[in-house]
Amino acid sequence: MIQIGMLGIMGALLCLILKKNQEEYALCLAVVLGIIIFGASLSKLKEVFSFVETILEKMSLSFEILKPLIKILGIYYLATFTCTLCKDVKQEAIASVVMLFAKISMIVVSIPTLTYFLKVLEGFLP
Repeated sequence: MIQIGMLGIMGALLCLILKKNQEEYALCLAVVLGIIIFGASLSKLKEVFSFVETILEKMSLSFEILKPLIKILGIYYLATFTCTLCKDVKQEAIASVVMLFAKISMIVVSIPTLTYFLKVLEGFLP
């Protein structure tokens, strides 16, 4: 975490310096650093998924239960990252449309889970 924090701070300072004379290079550097840091965070998620999978195995549950949640989290983080980059280059309209698409995608991904819960609730009703 310390290395990623230092990379972020140094990158931000370098972008600030570059932004005065060469704004396009500052933007490219920010995008590359964002992708590197985002990729590093994804590698940490492997540990979390491994831990969750171990717990699910001990409880005799399938990993399929969590797939929609994981997809929704992935959509959310990717959309947030994309929107932030769009806002950095003053493209608010594109950021808004990306977030709208992400919200719709999250609803679509959650439909099977909602259907399952409705069937379970239906079983409790007389």
